[in-house]
Amino acid sequence: MIVVDNTDKKGILSDPIVMRLLEDSEFRTIMVRNGSQIFLKIHSNSLLALLFDGWSASAKEIAFLKNIRSALSELPIMVVSYSKSVDARIAAYEAGADDVLAAPCTNREFSARLHQLISRLIQQDEAILIGDMKLWLDSRIVMRNGRLIKLSQKEMNILLHLINRSPNPVSRTEILEHVFGLNFDPGTNAVEVHMHRLREKIDGNGNNHLLNTIRGIGYTFGVPESNVLEYSGAI
Repeated sequence: MIVVDNTDKKGILSDPIVMRLLEDSEFRTIMVRNGSQIFLKIHSNSLLALLFDGWSASAKEIAFLKNIRSALSELPIMVVSYSKSVDARIAAYEAGADDVLAAPCTNREFSARLHQLISRLIQQDEAILIGDMKLWLDSRIVMRNGRLIKLSQKEMNILLHLINRSPNPVSRTEILEHVFGLNFDPGTNAVEVHMHRLREKIDGNGNNHLLNTIRGIGYTFGVPESNVLEYSGAI
């Protein structure tokens, strides 16, 4: 999740309790100080949600939100508004916000509204449970140890291909062919870069490793033998 802190005054994100809620929740949080920085983050991170703190319905903010909505039509967006004007809140909805939270508010309401916003993504999505990892295919969301992780389309395709071929190893050439649609080696490290990002997301934060590299052969997906594979849908 990307959080845009667009206020110079003490907003909801200045509350240490709220920040702890974000840090301790399932959301991998990236803070940016203003809207102009977010497009740099979009290219390096798959967004689960956008939280915009300090909404005042300025022309610049409205244009920014419209651009985000145009670029990422399915991204859940919550706006925190400190304006008492109903028109300011309506402007947020018209610009593309899914939810507008009027501040000040309680920490419980903030947390509940944020969780509800994220849950809309996966309510109607097909889920797969493998060991301690849960996947929602259409939303490209993975959950491990209570943390929600958004995958890019390429990352999800690589993960599903590794799962389908498990426990057999998958070579770099096979990934290029089946995921990237290439029957030749372009001479780049695209596979290695995607695998590195996927491993950081899936196996990071102290999780047991599910993605493994066999030097000179390729990659494997595996869960501890003590874990039972349970599927709520077919891959």
